[in-house]
Amino acid sequence: MNRGTIAVDLDDVLAATNEKVSEIHNEMFGTNMSLDDFDYYLWWRNKYWGTVAQTVDKVKAIYAAGLFSRVEPLPGSQDGCKALVDLGYQLIIVTARSEETRRAETEEWIDRYFPGVFDEIWFSGEFVAIQKSLSGSTLAIKCGSTKSEILRQTGALMLIDDSLEHAIDLAKEDPPLRTILFGPYKWNRRESRSITDEDKLGYIERKALGLEMEPEYDLDTLGGYAQRANDWNEVVKLVSQIQSS
Repeated sequence: MNRGTIAVDLDDVLAATNEKVSEIHNEMFGTNMSLDDFDYYLWWRNKYWGTVAQTVDKVKAIYAAGLFSRVEPLPGSQDGCKALVDLGYQLIIVTARSEETRRAETEEWIDRYFPGVFDEIWFSGEFVAIQKSLSGSTLAIKCGSTKSEILRQTGALMLIDDSLEHAIDLAKEDPPLRTILFGPYKWNRRESRSITDEDKLGYIERKALGLEMEPEYDLDTLGGYAQRANDWNEVVKLVSQIQSS
């Protein structure tokens, strides 16, 4: 029985990406970073990263150090995805990675750890868009579709994602789209955007100006279109509940 399509984010939903990022950052820059230091989705807002420009340089170095081939699956992700397939869902990956530069290693990683599980991989290229906007480039940013557009194109029933920002955006679509907000992560408790000049200040710069952390976002304001799941067992239970409602 085909119950429909579920879109699944890759980094920090299937893959323990930020954990590996902190490990490589510590190796390269002599820091003591841990997952607990990721208060925000945008890395320059967090301790140890420095300014936006320094963060962009560090990201390039971390990518070059083989981040995406070194990262491992999150505990429970393989069994959780299999359980969703067994329930009758088709699964697709919708990732913010760049198709142009990350497709080959992404497909290789999926084939290694999730063979035969996903029907498609969609690349929104959001990470590239953020880097280009921060660099001040006047070149047009062409990074494919947004995640909401991809969900519309594929007819996906919901998105499983660790980004609060994506959950907010999908819930505000017309009609709204559903998100399961994944992980007990600090970075999906507070909204972080890259819009204003203040948004583009790094951790140290913000501290120097005495800027406070944003309050935790209240998911109840999204009309039930975003629900939290701390791990993959909770994801499967939540999908089953949504299915039977």
